[in-house]
Amino acid sequence: MSTTPYPAGVTFAEQSISILLLEDYQLDADLMCHEIHSEFPSWSVRHVKDRAGFIQALAERAPDVIIADYALPMFTGLEALQLVQQQGLEIPFILVTGQLPEETLLNSIKHGVDDYVVKSSLMRLGVAVNNALIKRHGLNTSRNLKLNLVETENRFTHIFHHAGVPLCEVTFRKPDDIQERYPRLRKMPFDTLKELWSFIDFELCNESFLALFGALDVQELQAHWPTFFIQEETTAMRHMLTALVNDHRQFQEKLEMRDLEGARLFAQIRFTASAEKPGHYIMNVTDITDVKRSEQRLNKVLAQMENIIRERTQDLTKANQVMRQQA
Repeated sequence: MSTTPYPAGVTFAEQSISILLLEDYQLDADLMCHEIHSEFPSWSVRHVKDRAGFIQALAERAPDVIIADYALPMFTGLEALQLVQQQGLEIPFILVTGQLPEETLLNSIKHGVDDYVVKSSLMRLGVAVNNALIKRHGLNTSRNLKLNLVETENRFTHIFHHAGVPLCEVTFRKPDDIQERYPRLRKMPFDTLKELWSFIDFELCNESFLALFGALDVQELQAHWPTFFIQEETTAMRHMLTALVNDHRQFQEKLEMRDLEGARLFAQIRFTASAEKPGHYIMNVTDITDVKRSEQRLNKVLAQMENIIRERTQDLTKANQVMRQQA
């Protein structure tokens, strides 16, 4: 039974609270209404005396709070609570009783009663109602927060998997003694750099990411990730691992890699740190193979053109020299 007055700064006194009161004895109903209105004059009370009146009142309008006598002729407060629960309504429910065994009252709480008030202590009825409202408000707020969290997670997962670009959630498990274990990171050889990638845990990858490297699942990607790097890109690997070790928030590198079958590809790897979890990153890999190969072809053509221009310049120079000699 709640005996504590309202928590600091929390009260429903100024709100328009509607109460459904189930009580067959008019004098007791009048006393309860008096206790409520003396402390909470803005609250409204609808008084019903039996099962039929209770069902009709629920059908017309769901109240904010229900107060019910434990025992009425042909009806009980717990039966009233059961009706409320069967309709899927979540309404603070308070029993008003005479002297009952403690075991009976505790059993009522287990069935969903928020609080109970003994008729000889009706002066605490307003406190019980207000506290029940606060309790239910807290439960609803907590539930709504959980639902919002689930909805946010679902939206993130949907966007993540349907982004159309390779995305992966990873965590860098940076050892506390990494500086001592790897003191010369900027000059570290290729094979040691590959070892450092074992501190990257792949948690969630979308299909685009797996398909880019030819992996069937996250486990296969995790097992083979270090083998996707090639020795010619040692410098780019150093830059990325140095950024991870130094907790950089965002960084990217362009480098040549290989997939699970050994085929070469050019990629731009971008890491973006999570604001909530230390060492947690969203990794985006953009396949720039076509762009890179186009650049290579363009550079080859430009080099050929430069050679031709150089040869023509040399030929023109020789021709001018011959013409001057003939003149």
